[in-house]
Formats: sequence, structure tokens, C-alpha cells
Amino acid sequence: MASIRPKHEHGRCSAFTLIELLVVIVVVGVLVSFLLPTLGGARRASRSAACLAQLRTLGHALLTYTEDNKGILPYGFSTLDLRAHHVEPWRTIAERLDTLMPRLNADYTTASGAPWRCPSESFEVSSSVACSYSYPPGEFMRLWIPGRRPEPPVTNLFRRNPELSLLIDSRPNHALTREQRDQDQVKGSGRNGFFFDASARPIK
Repeated sequence: MASIRPKHEHGRCSAFTLIELLVVIVVVGVLVSFLLPTLGGARRASRSAACLAQLRTLGHALLTYTEDNKGILPYGFSTLDLRAHHVEPWRTIAERLDTLMPRLNADYTTASGAPWRCPSESFEVSSSVACSYSYPPGEFMRLWIPGRRPEPPVTNLFRRNPELSLLIDSRPNHALTREQRDQDQVKGSGRNGFFFDASARPIK
């Protein structure tokens, strides 16, 4: 006579025990802790690459104007301030790119996107900084001798000093550390720049 075996002996349940489940959770947590910095670094690198692409777009338009203007940089202001009507050389660049400039909203904020807004910009652009990038030659032009045309000597200054950027991140948008974000110096502050040799690169 065939013996009757308990039903549970024909096949064991393959479900996880509580301890096995906890071990899996711990292992997944450790793997995530290793992967998160890598993913964060990849996102930063992607945003920085997009920023460099925008700087090349703006910079090539700037150099195209310069070539058509007997090799002289355009007059302009270091930052694009719509309320103060400081719109050059940004308006000239926009015309060369056949694109729209940032616009001033009724609440005195600005609406801007590519190529005017750095992908790593961490806060809303105000009307006094309608563009994420600045035009360093404009700062030299502002300080030039009154009554004299500043564009030719400032252009020569930047040609003789190729380490000076024609366009640059206004803020340390790509800084990796708090020290980089807090420092006032340009070098090593997490900024990207565009130079007279038509290259766009991080400023180290």
C-alpha cells in the first residue's frame, strides 16, 4: 500500500526568507551608493559639454562679425542687462545667428533658453543677468579713455593675450567644490570660456 506523504514534501517553497531579503537590500544600497557619484559626475559632464557647445555657437557668431568688421571686436557691455538697455554685443550675435534674444517679462524677469542659458544655471536668470555668459572685452571697453574708440585697442589686447576669454560663464556653474563656487578668481572656478582661437574649453 502506497504511503501518503505530507503535501509540503513534494516541493519546497522558493520564497526569500527575511534575512535573505535584508541582505539583498543591503547589497543594492551599497551598489547605489557607489553608482550615484558616477551618475552625478556624468550629468555634470553632460551639462558642461552642452554649455561648451553653446559657447562655440555664440563665439563663432562673434568671430564672424569680427572678421566682417576689419578684425575688430564689437563694442558692448560685459553682461546683457535688458532693463539698462545693455544689449550689445548680444544683439549683434543674435542677428548673426538669426535667433531671438532673451526678452524682458512684465515682472522684470527674463525668458531665455539656448544658447543664452547655461544648462547648469542653478537659479532663475534676473533682468540684470539676462544671459548666463559675459563678454569680458566689454569690461575693458567700459574703462577705456573717454572720447576714444575702445574697440581696436581692446581687440589687440585680447589678440596678444590668447588666455583671455571672449565669452565666459558669468558664474561658476560647473564648480565641483564649495571652494570653487565661493572664490572670486576666474581660473579654477568652474567656468567655461570661448577664446580668440575659436576654441571653447574649461578655464583651469
